[in-house]
Amino acid sequence: ESEIIDYDQKTGNRIKRTFSREGYGISRIIEYNPETGNPIKDVGYWDYTDIPMYIVEYDSKTGNPIRETGYWACTDLPMYIIESDPTTGNTIKTIDYKRPFILDKIIKYDIKTGEIKSIHFGNFKYTPNTDQELESCIF
Repeated sequence: ESEIIDYDQKTGNRIKRTFSREGYGISRIIEYNPETGNPIKDVGYWDYTDIPMYIVEYDSKTGNPIRETGYWACTDLPMYIIESDPTTGNTIKTIDYKRPFILDKIIKYDIKTGEIKSIHFGNFKYTPNTDQELESCIF
């Protein structure tokens, strides 16, 4: 795998790394904040395409991930989405799809402890440590 690194002329910090594999094209691009040097975006690509396999977005100040989206093979349809707190980097919500357009579950986490607050399965919501752990709901 080969790598090309671009630098900011003013700060000297790297602003972009491009990875490619011979015969496969670009496999990954990572962009950086020129002031802080922290990553701001990371995109991985399916072989032979310019279609993202995943995209990770970062908080430009902390460098913590704030959103990651994985895609079904060679589509722009999400397979999963992970949202995180920009200050701590802790996961606050995950969304999973069984297949394109078919929601599997949504999990929400406590921002401080990381413990699961609730899980939505299709039309049902699960709330740990409550009397009604499985209740019907509509998204």
